[in-house]
Amino acid sequence: MIAIIVPYYNAEPWMERCCKSLTNAVGDFAFVMVNDQSIDLSEDIVEKYAYHDERFRMLRTYHSKGVSAARNYGIVFAQAVLQAEWITFLDADDEIKPDAFLSYMTAIGDGSYNVYQMDHVRYYDSINKETVKYRGKPGEYTLGMDAPECFCMVWNKIYRTDFIGETIRYKDGLQYGEDELFNYSCLAKDPRMMVTNEIAVIHHYSNPNSLTKVRRPEDLLMQIRALEDFMMESDDPQMRAVICNLMSDYWSSLTFLDTFCNKTATVCDK
Repeated sequence: MIAIIVPYYNAEPWMERCCKSLTNAVGDFAFVMVNDQSIDLSEDIVEKYAYHDERFRMLRTYHSKGVSAARNYGIVFAQAVLQAEWITFLDADDEIKPDAFLSYMTAIGDGSYNVYQMDHVRYYDSINKETVKYRGKPGEYTLGMDAPECFCMVWNKIYRTDFIGETIRYKDGLQYGEDELFNYSCLAKDPRMMVTNEIAVIHHYSNPNSLTKVRRPEDLLMQIRALEDFMMESDDPQMRAVICNLMSDYWSSLTFLDTFCNKTATVCDK
């Protein structure tokens, strides 16, 4: 079984599309829908699909703690209750292809690796067109090599559940860079990952409230602090070097510079 963990918060505009793609996907899936205290009609939409498809599992967090805590909740449920062999993730504003199960199984092959990265389709809703297939160079990736394209995502990967175990988790409260840190936690346990050209996910580029588009200085600072803590806790010199270089790249990136400059301009204008 593959457990697809879908955290959502006030995702009503996209929930119908997401759930429809899930129920149209043929295969041995469980859809772990984690409601992080939504106050819109997202849960009603999920419930409608769950009524007709027993593969849906509806969960609700006790307190809204963000996407990291919601994903952790889904991981524990997939392990302890479902005992799923594999775990993957899906954002509520994305969808999976009808043949996703076959794509996952083809990517996994003989199961020699604990983590597999797949390609995905990017769809720009503003022009109603599929424009790009992000393709990584297939083959084994190991810690220290140049990271494959889209390494920092989790919804383009599938993870062996018993490998995740009780130690690999999202850092609660982290709002930006949480996926990347999760993936490096996996590489700290097994420095190998297989990159394949199989495609399971259609990634929609349309949600203006997505955390990939809304960046606050405090979120970026929290990301850097989380990476620093991870680096200092590692006993692997290669891992520490990789994370150190990563932090250096972030500090000099346009993303960081633009975010902090815009924040400064806003403060000075007051």
